[in-house]
Amino acid sequence: MKNANNSFPSFPLMDLITVTKIHSLYYYEFPADYRFQGEQHDFWELVYADKGDCFVQNGNERIILQSGEAILTAPNVFHSLGGNGANLFNVFVISFSCRAKALEAIAGERITVTAAQRSLISNIIKEAHHAFFLPIIDPMVIELHPREDAPLGSQQLMKNYLEELFISLLRKQVQDHSTAPVLSFLTGKTTDPKNLIEAIEKHLLDNLDKDVSITAICEAFHYSKNYICSHFKQQTGYSIMEYYNRAKIERAKELIRERKYSFATIAEMLGFSSPGYFSKTFKRVTGQSPQQYLHSLRSILVQ
Repeated sequence: MKNANNSFPSFPLMDLITVTKIHSLYYYEFPADYRFQGEQHDFWELVYADKGDCFVQNGNERIILQSGEAILTAPNVFHSLGGNGANLFNVFVISFSCRAKALEAIAGERITVTAAQRSLISNIIKEAHHAFFLPIIDPMVIELHPREDAPLGSQQLMKNYLEELFISLLRKQVQDHSTAPVLSFLTGKTTDPKNLIEAIEKHLLDNLDKDVSITAICEAFHYSKNYICSHFKQQTGYSIMEYYNRAKIERAKELIRERKYSFATIAEMLGFSSPGYFSKTFKRVTGQSPQQYLHSLRSILVQ
């Protein structure tokens, strides 16, 4: 119904994913011993293993992609691609620029692609062939040349299918981790990275008696490993495990100063797997063994 001034009300629509540019795109069958030395660039890249297994180096992590799995590499992260040495493998690779912080929620993660998502990838490839002359013989020839005879709207359809694919992947992330932090992150109401880091720091300090892993932290806060690790290092100057071990050793020093517990008991109280590992970590952080630290305390007291 029209309102009093004879105009219709409107509602601005929010874009979660907006792909602005395509840099490269190909579907190719590689030999089993294929190795790409690697690269990094300031835009996103998606690799989907359609047939056969392959590996992707994503930053410092080597990830095996089985048939039907994909991985999204964030901008400025080094990555490479190779075969398993035993079988041919077919991959779909697309690199693109995108205004979407939400993609960080799935960056660096191995993704199982559903049948519906495979259909979207097929549509992307189909419209890409309509819109561009694509490299067939050499996938390293990545320059895209638009076709003059391209069907109407083929570039837009390719863009739409790609955006739909990522929305579908993000929705699955919400379903798998159906809690407020993930949902707020994906809808653009992101947690301030500083607040997130403070929450992780508190979580680590509250669990000094345990052996907390990166995986457990990602599950606790419902963010990807790539996002949490990069932001934590950026904010604190330490990796998560570095920070955690330093906090444990600071607590160990307090316990040693109390002179109530043996080193083996302190190691157990702080979740170390063995007294030897505790001693090794203590020396790496402080430059002294626990025994040397205790001796230095006694020397100070004698003076």
